[in-house]
Amino acid sequence: MYIPEGYGTVFPYIFASEAAAYLSFLERAFGAEVLGRTDAPDGTVANARVRIGTTAFMVSEASGGYPPSRAAFYIYVEDADQTHREALACGADDIHAP
Repeated sequence: MYIPEGYGTVFPYIFASEAAAYLSFLERAFGAEVLGRTDAPDGTVANARVRIGTTAFMVSEASGGYPPSRAAFYIYVEDADQTHREALACGADDIHAP
């Protein structure tokens, strides 16, 4: 089985409303690295490969055929309280404290 270097056997693909803003949020709040990005002719994100820590995934703009994804993700960090504060400062919603 071929699995690209740095990827796992499951590769999440997230469809987001305002995907460019979502990518910016991931970078600021969680130190995400955008590994590659292709924009559609209208300027929206066609697809972007992203990595947070050891996990890679894909993000693209939601559309009629691909509505926004609904999911929950656990992100392991060194200091959960500090990361929670930083995520809130970057615009995250406070669902509950760590």
